[in-house]
Amino acid sequence: EKGQKFLLEISEYEQRMGSKLSMYQKNKIDNAVEDLGKLIPYLKNKIKPTESLETVDKTDNSLV
Repeated sequence: EKGQKFLLEISEYEQRMGSKLSMYQKNKIDNAVEDLGKLIPYLKNKIKPTESLETVDKTDNSLV
């Protein structure tokens, strides 16, 4: 999923840049990843698929 892909990209970036990052930068990345890890499951529970409220007239060809 997008959230997991994003976390993987951050992890890969940190591995590539690890020796060039300061301890402050590493801590900021770690804290951000931890926050995202907590936020993503919460958002998954809050964001539900919605049903369309619009009724489409099947005889209307104006968008074809």
